[in-house]
Amino acid sequence: MAGTCVIEINDAGLIVADTTGVRIVSPGYAVLAGRDLIVGEPAYACSRLNPRRTFDRFWEQLDQQPLARSAGPAQSHADLAYFHLHAVWDKCGGNDEALLVAPVTFGKHQLALVLGIAQACEIPVAGLVVAPVAAASAVAGSQPRLHLDAQQHCLTATRIEADDGLRLGAVDVVAQRGLSELRDLWAALIAERFVHATRFDPLHQAHTEQLLYDRLPDWLAHLRTRATARLELPGGLRNHHVDVSRAALLDAADGVYQPLADLSAAAGKALVLVSHRLAALPGLIERLTESCAVPPTVLSPEATTRAILAHADAIRSDPVAPFFVTRLPGPIDGAQLPLSSQLSAARTARPTHLLHRWRAYPIDQVPLVLDASAPRTCHPGETPAAIVVVRDGAALVQAGAAAGIRLNGEPMNGEAFLAVGDQLCVGEDGEQMRLIVLIDPEQLR
Repeated sequence: MAGTCVIEINDAGLIVADTTGVRIVSPGYAVLAGRDLIVGEPAYACSRLNPRRTFDRFWEQLDQQPLARSAGPAQSHADLAYFHLHAVWDKCGGNDEALLVAPVTFGKHQLALVLGIAQACEIPVAGLVVAPVAAASAVAGSQPRLHLDAQQHCLTATRIEADDGLRLGAVDVVAQRGLSELRDLWAALIAERFVHATRFDPLHQAHTEQLLYDRLPDWLAHLRTRATARLELPGGLRNHHVDVSRAALLDAADGVYQPLADLSAAAGKALVLVSHRLAALPGLIERLTESCAVPPTVLSPEATTRAILAHADAIRSDPVAPFFVTRLPGPIDGAQLPLSSQLSAARTARPTHLLHRWRAYPIDQVPLVLDASAPRTCHPGETPAAIVVVRDGAALVQAGAAAGIRLNGEPMNGEAFLAVGDQLCVGEDGEQMRLIVLIDPEQLR
């Protein structure tokens, strides 16, 4: 495959992507199975079966020191990284050139090792850039940014200064607890619930422990949007069930989430950018939203790749000894709007729907009748006491004093323009109805 690809080094998942999108995500795991060294997703899938032969810190501790235990053909962390990167490149390589993205935690020695490993893998590296600056350039605006990201064993908060471009600022390693430690916390919590409710301990045997970890991503995804979930695991001759609440997961993760929330609160009016890795964690975005002066913006998995390909000319350098790029010209053309700008645009847009009891009723040329039970379409010839309608491109509410309509808590009489976020209710104690606007999915890209 010709053209340029992007390889992002992150032990939570090495990413190879190009103009077609993300082509592979491979977690930083290696397992010695007999004489064979397995890496990536297959290694993660058997990591709980062979814990003493599992390696998951070789990218974090990238060096050439001899390993304390045997890893077959690999003698050091650098060797393990070579086998991992080689397998990834062998699976989806073939591009004319590759632009490497390094984590902000890498020092000079680790950067040199990465370039040497890439050369040994025969990867045509044309440039090297630090991940947070690249990701930050995918978002529009002239404000400084705080980029929050996760690796396997740590969380990072990186300040991106915005002065004649975007450049790397202060870096905080928030905690030596990353995605791996969070999985362990939640797996222990869930296992405890199984023991308490069913006397079945999924961590007692390796195969049920592995099954718990295999199912954990789907359970977490379910609990991102739901208050509780019923979890199921087979054990013995039966299936065991337990109910786990989202609140319990958040309580267990509080020691990991709170430092991120504190740094976000201290960021002031800087844009808070959250990687897709962190955004997938249940409840984290809500926690950050409570802390931030401006709503946090979630970056898509393709955001970094899109920004790097757009800035390719500024990142390319000597292929023999690439310069480590920590400054980029600024946001790319067509950059994603920060969430604060999206919300501001929505506030000035005409409301498209009236939200009542989690149902959205469209606002169009046909009047929407405001009844105490629920909004409804106006029948031909009907003269209701209160309606919402579109006129000359604007949304209006029309109601006499007798209708008992309250707009943003105040009684109304006559006609008023409506904006996104306004609240309507029928009567003193009526249920609130909120004016909303549907966002075109293209605006979120």
